[in-house]
Amino acid sequence: MPRNVVVLMGRLGNQLFQYSFGVWLHQQTGLPTAFDCSFVGRSGLCGPDALRRAMWEARVRGSPRMPVLRGRLDPLARLLRAVRGPSRLIVDLSAEGELSASQLRAAWYLGYWQRCEYAMSARRQLQGIFGLSDTTRDPVIRVHIRRGDYVALAQTAETSWYQRAVARALESRPGPVEVISDDPEWCGSVLRLPVPFEVRTYGSVLADFDALARADVLVATGSTYSWWAAFLGRPHVVHGHQVLPPTLWSATEGVLVV
Repeated sequence: MPRNVVVLMGRLGNQLFQYSFGVWLHQQTGLPTAFDCSFVGRSGLCGPDALRRAMWEARVRGSPRMPVLRGRLDPLARLLRAVRGPSRLIVDLSAEGELSASQLRAAWYLGYWQRCEYAMSARRQLQGIFGLSDTTRDPVIRVHIRRGDYVALAQTAETSWYQRAVARALESRPGPVEVISDDPEWCGSVLRLPVPFEVRTYGSVLADFDALARADVLVATGSTYSWWAAFLGRPHVVHGHQVLPPTLWSATEGVLVV
């Protein structure tokens, strides 16, 4: 039976876009979507249990060696695609990915697919999976600071940007300020904000994500992790334009601080 296959790679934010793209493909073509987990394996799937289970159950089967560096995309993998289908491969490693109408037929898709129309196709479903359908706001401003790989890639925002962003957030919604980061030590020793703040961790990547999504105001780093918290939780958002395509931020309520 013809189908579409979407490659899963990266971490939570990227996989949410890829999953949503798979939902969108099904809606557009009427064909089932399978997921290629060969880059990440089962242990590398991200999200709540229900989402990871759904991706794993819809996976392409037949390879005992996972994950591997190039997944099922190297020359030896052509045989698997030819036998199990689809044999046609579409690779678009730009951030947004753009498909023409003629491309909407059974294919194996490798990309990031960071577009609002793809995300919207799975929004209600993902809100339910994350328990954010009826979000109760926490009366707090939460600041997401992503460092990690962004430091090496020179994609981190300057500390002065966070100062301006928090000041902007306080103009309309005064309240306590919490900072959530993958580098809490740096935040505690280097970061300076216009008001006292607390560096918090809620115990896991998913718990931190939930806290960001439930904030009254989210100061969002330009990453897919921040974007999805804003998109699914619908807090008021103060954001930048770095890293993500600027058009994505039109799907969130908030203001741009540069």
